[in-house]
Amino acid sequence: MLHRRGHRILNIVISICLIGLFVVIMKGPSSESILSDSPSFPSLPDVHLRVIKEMEEDLANDNMTDYGSEQDISLWPFHSSNANLTISGQDIVSSVNFLNENFELLNLAKFGPIENVKFVIVIQVHNRPTYLGYLIESLRATRGIEDALLVFSHDINVAPVNEMIRNITFARVLQIYYPYNMQLFPHVFPGQDPKDCPERVGKKAAAKMRCKNFENPDKYGNYRVAKLTQIKHHWWWKMNYVFDGIYDRYDLSDPWVLLLEEDHYLAPDALHVLDIIIQNRKTYCEKCEIISLGFYLKTFTSYGANIAKLGAHPWYSSKHNMGMAFRRQTWMKVKNCSEVSSIGFDQFACYSLEFYVGLRFDWVCDQKAWKYFSSFFCFPCRQLLSLWYFASHIQSHQIMPEFDINFYI
Repeated sequence: MLHRRGHRILNIVISICLIGLFVVIMKGPSSESILSDSPSFPSLPDVHLRVIKEMEEDLANDNMTDYGSEQDISLWPFHSSNANLTISGQDIVSSVNFLNENFELLNLAKFGPIENVKFVIVIQVHNRPTYLGYLIESLRATRGIEDALLVFSHDINVAPVNEMIRNITFARVLQIYYPYNMQLFPHVFPGQDPKDCPERVGKKAAAKMRCKNFENPDKYGNYRVAKLTQIKHHWWWKMNYVFDGIYDRYDLSDPWVLLLEEDHYLAPDALHVLDIIIQNRKTYCEKCEIISLGFYLKTFTSYGANIAKLGAHPWYSSKHNMGMAFRRQTWMKVKNCSEVSSIGFDQFACYSLEFYVGLRFDWVCDQKAWKYFSSFFCFPCRQLLSLWYFASHIQSHQIMPEFDINFYI
């Protein structure tokens, strides 16, 4: 009797919980209702729910589409200096460097020389043409884009991506190619050597296997995965090439550099807002050296109320790495810390950057820096602050909304 009664009570409790959960779900705001019904959500010109859904379908398909083998090097115009037609690794790197140094700047006749461009927008590109197409269209609609230089940095040479970029007519354009990429070096370092240790095999097991890099796991105990480290190495190479190569070669007048990726989407007033922040840095935050136009939202509940706010924060890589903008002098401070630590400590550029930034701006760029390594690898800098805006993050497609020009600190 007691057993049956207990069962009944348990069933009643479970039923109440299920009903409560159902009510909470039904009352909770959906993404569609937030985008369409909320009076506090700012309007997005020419962007509707139907268009967003179509975008999401296109982007999902982009990840599944085969645009040709990533090991197809037919687009690389290599010429061997050897009679036996063998191309060495050094020949390959030299050829790519030659291409980078001699790529034709596009649209100079229309917009004039690049010495006095206001912004350099650097886009890191892999092999997702659909994503890139949406980004290019958003750049086309961006106010002030004619005053910018677009630098597309590639780690793979594929026809659809090249064609898309070379058809840009609304801004100055430059393409550069990371020379140590996996398309050119698929099975030798910096690609994935067949003798490399499996990522999570563990150091003891790796030592028994005698795999090639068993003595060199990263700080988390994992072994290098080339397709991940390539992203980081490409990022580091790109930054050095822009600030040490493009700046000096074209005698640029210290413009701000805005970092984007192929799956970003720029708001029409992004450069306009960035320019206002730069012009008013002494008022908003004179010591701020990094400006972040993007932010990763966990919820949309306060989006409308916060869209016009401007914040100053300690820089965290996982929060403030979307749409980062900074000048050459800031980059040099970070670069000068690279000798403290190898760039290979982990596989993600943002965490290494956070480590370098933390060291640099806490003034410990010397032997004392190592004391932070073991337990404070992502130690945030106290002096370097970042300005950021709230942004909408729809699944994996990052959309920076149009901002009101009303600032609050």
